[in-house]
Amino acid sequence: IILGAMVILRGLGQPGSVAFFPVLFFNKGWDPAAYGAITSSFWIASAISGVVFGRLADDYDRRKVMMFSMLISAPAFFLLPAVDGVIAFVLAVAAGGFSGGSHSIIVILAQELIPMRKGFASGAILGFIFGTGALGSFIIGAISDQIGLSTTFQLVAVAMVLAGLLSMLLPARQVSE
Repeated sequence: IILGAMVILRGLGQPGSVAFFPVLFFNKGWDPAAYGAITSSFWIASAISGVVFGRLADDYDRRKVMMFSMLISAPAFFLLPAVDGVIAFVLAVAAGGFSGGSHSIIVILAQELIPMRKGFASGAILGFIFGTGALGSFIIGAISDQIGLSTTFQLVAVAMVLAGLLSMLLPARQVSE
């Protein structure tokens, strides 16, 4: 239940919010090439950080690594609507990189919850992650229609903080070696 709640909250930031990067930056007057580049930067940072944070989780308490990755992404999501230029790219990389850092760790947690069915566990959690991302995009769209996209990104930051705090309630690493 805790893992599910964390994944749902995380789904708002990663991957739910990235669908709104083009809209956010279009509204700021950016051209399509620029907001395409910033969206790509988010995804590239996310891909790289999955490997980096996965490695860190092998050496340190994975709950703290996940908490750190999600908590540190929150300020980037919060400030992203308020900035432009190079700072926006830096924040997009930070938001994508830090929020994406927990991805591989979540898959490992699911595999440990169903140790005899690791393939099933991987498929189920990946489907749940992507499904919650789609749900996150829907929620972000609905909320932003009411309060604006900039304010909604700030709510995404709050969701990332809550997801990070929930990660500390997950089980500690099981010793199998």
